[in-house]
Amino acid sequence: MKTKFFIGGLSLIIGTVGLVVAGPAAPKGGMMGGQAPAVKPTQPVMETPEVGKPAKDFALKRYDTGEIVKLSDFKGKKAVMLNFFATWCGPCRSETPGFVKVYEEYKDLGVEFISVDTGERGKDPAAVLPPFVKKFGVTWPIVLDENFATGAAYGAQGIPTNLVISKEGIVKFYRVGGIPERALKQELDRVLGKVEKKADEFPDDPE
Repeated sequence: MKTKFFIGGLSLIIGTVGLVVAGPAAPKGGMMGGQAPAVKPTQPVMETPEVGKPAKDFALKRYDTGEIVKLSDFKGKKAVMLNFFATWCGPCRSETPGFVKVYEEYKDLGVEFISVDTGERGKDPAAVLPPFVKKFGVTWPIVLDENFATGAAYGAQGIPTNLVISKEGIVKFYRVGGIPERALKQELDRVLGKVEKKADEFPDDPE
């Protein structure tokens, strides 16, 4: 049920909180509170990836080395788990320990993880990402989506947003929201040809 409060003539509506954190748009095109930034004429239009269709290529800079990471670099070589996140996002932080476990299990089986930082609420990513990486033990590439063009192209209407892309470059899984460890493993097994069944259970709590 939604509750209305009237403060100084303004009506504020408080709704339920879901898996994707909600909030106003962030500065510099980043995502604040988990919502996609409001689209302005100079900003990219939000799109929705189609499962079964080719994933769009991107070229984004790693926060730590400055190296450019392209999705096309992995085509024909590895499947990719693509994660849109920010360090301040609660659900993103909650699912990261599971990602670490799955990455360690699958990194030598033809799978790469790429996390895309969509914005840090005006803070310098170079300052906030190293503590995040150290705390959770993240060892896969983290790249910066400084103008939110990639987030918009991949339908990151909220964070976390997760996709699984086959080594042929085809979107096999897309979800705005967290993905539990078990479901992620099932999706990766499916894209690697180990199982055929698609993961069909996504509880509200990513853990």
